Amino acid sequence: MPKIKERNQTEKIKGKKKGGRPAQASARRVMTAKLKKELAQRKQGGGHPAAEIPRDNFTDITDVSTNTTGSASASSSTGAVEQVEQTTQAAAVDAGRFAKRGVSLAVSKTKRKRREIKERRRQPDAQGQPPDIPTPAPGIHGNDTPPASDARYGRIADGSTAPPAPIPGDRMRQRAVDQRKEQLSHPKVGTAFQGEAPACPHYGGPPPAPGPVTPNPPTGARSIHQSIKERPRRSAVLKEKPQAGAIRPKTRQAVEQAARTRAAPASTPGPAGKKAAAKGFTDRARKKAQREAQRGMLQKSRQTAQAAADLSKRAAQATVKAVKELIGALSALVGGGTLAAAMCVIFLVAAVIASPFGILFANEPSPGAVPLAAAVNQINMELSDKLAALQAGTYSAIDIQGAAPDWREVAAVFACKTAMGADSVDVAALTPDRVERLKAVFWDMCALSSSVETIDHPATDDTEAWTERKLHITITPKSADDMRMAYAFSADQNSTLTELLDELDVIGGLLANLGISDERVIEVLQRLPDDLSPERRAVVETACKLVGKVNYFWGGKSSAIGWDPRWGTLMKVTSPGNDTSGTYRPFGLDCSGFLDWVLKNVGLPSDGHWYIGRNLTAVSTANAKPGDFALYPDSSHIGMVVGRNEAGKLLVCHCASGQNNIVITEFSASGFTAVGKLSFMD
Repeated sequence: MPKIKERNQTEKIKGKKKGGRPAQASARRVMTAKLKKELAQRKQGGGHPAAEIPRDNFTDITDVSTNTTGSASASSSTGAVEQVEQTTQAAAVDAGRFAKRGVSLAVSKTKRKRREIKERRRQPDAQGQPPDIPTPAPGIHGNDTPPASDARYGRIADGSTAPPAPIPGDRMRQRAVDQRKEQLSHPKVGTAFQGEAPACPHYGGPPPAPGPVTPNPPTGARSIHQSIKERPRRSAVLKEKPQAGAIRPKTRQAVEQAARTRAAPASTPGPAGKKAAAKGFTDRARKKAQREAQRGMLQKSRQTAQAAADLSKRAAQATVKAVKELIGALSALVGGGTLAAAMCVIFLVAAVIASPFGILFANEPSPGAVPLAAAVNQINMELSDKLAALQAGTYSAIDIQGAAPDWREVAAVFACKTAMGADSVDVAALTPDRVERLKAVFWDMCALSSSVETIDHPATDDTEAWTERKLHITITPKSADDMRMAYAFSADQNSTLTELLDELDVIGGLLANLGISDERVIEVLQRLPDDLSPERRAVVETACKLVGKVNYFWGGKSSAIGWDPRWGTLMKVTSPGNDTSGTYRPFGLDCSGFLDWVLKNVGLPSDGHWYIGRNLTAVSTANAKPGDFALYPDSSHIGMVVGRNEAGKLLVCHCASGQNNIVITEFSASGFTAVGKLSFMD
């Protein structure tokens, strides 16, 4: 019975493979078999003597690798492993030495080539271009057949071939040779390469011989050896800067292109082209005007809606107060709340209209009545006439002290006096008799006085003696509280007046209201053609909003959107060229200022002054449309066509100095003779 050997405890390894054999023994067998194969190949190819292993040791190793039953002794196995480790270390040292040598040769070669390239670049040739790398001589990179007696390539001196068994250094060099051959035989598409790389004397080839130079490689060409990175060469072609205004280099193509551009005659549009361009410009202007008109109308409608909402809210609050007073009065009479509420529903409308709060509805359309703003304008016209009478004459200077009373307080006092007096009437509709009562209240609250100051100036060396005449006008206004005592208001009148004075903002909105309530103006707008363009309809409606509400003022202009709070206030006429220049009048507009305000409030462009042939195109009276401009023969006066009357005659809305107001009159009867159309109107 064979003796069973015990396993050495020092060789015990934790963990076993699936077959049950130790992992260390398995690794040792693999390593031994690999080394055995390499040694056999090297012996056949005449490998390096330092890597050879004695024959007797090789036999021992074979026995170790083929013994699967574990009959080999532990001492022989240990010796084989030590020999394998020594052989492996020697091969590694040899491979490292060859690798270091190859790397040092490659680095030195690269440095030398770089120096040669730099020297060639410093010496430009006759064409101004630096010479390139010379054509390489046959060598390891240019010759496909290595020397026959070179054992590194698997050749033996007698000509027989054997499987190559290069050492690590030779394998590295052989790999470089194969890569170079691949590059030369199959160049990559798009790869910039010209000529061959110079031969390297360190690899057995002759030194580079001088010869004809090749052109420079393209910009961005890499180094000869792909393993060596080289900085890309700078391109000799100037690059154009993409920025505007950059300096562009002169080239033959650029010069020829510039010459062709200068030689080409500029195309001149013919009559048809000019008409088409003019028509296109007109269409664009008209579309822009339409957009601006629609935008302006939308903005104005929003403002008007907001103002109407505020006014309605305050009017409702005032109505609630009036209803409360009415309920209290009825309750005291009948002694019951139920009956008072029922009667209140019946008499609500009549009570509000009959009360002083009816002034809050004075701008509502009513037959034979005018809005509050128009009534105020009529009184301002009378004030203007009185001031003109006082200022008539030759005066070296005119001085006005004071100002007219606040029209909001005048309206509140008028409402309490007219609706609650002995001969009370409602104030919801300002008919002519109500306007006369309003005028009486105004003059009770506004006193005018004047005096002339005479100053004698003695003669001097340069001037003769002269007398200076200076006019002083004093306006003494009265407040609402002053009128309580002047009119001897009752307790109810005083109470109502106090409540109306709390609503001065509402009354101010009535005075600045641009609503159309005049029956004659409403009839003009109702006769407008249905197919009238939006911008024409907008300018006509906007012009009609000021009818009867603004005085004539020489040189009066306004850029206000909506009502201008300066209208109606006393101001000095500063524009020369008129008999009213230098006098004081209620501020308003002149004829061109009126049209300028209309266009600006609609959102259309305005020139300020219009003439046929300048910014207006002549139109016959038969073809005139609402929105066109009407002119005097000498263009001294201008207005806007707003439609036709029942007889088919043109109607013109204009700010007339003779009537001191904005009015609508007939075209021919008012002195107009020409009609012009704006360029952006259809």
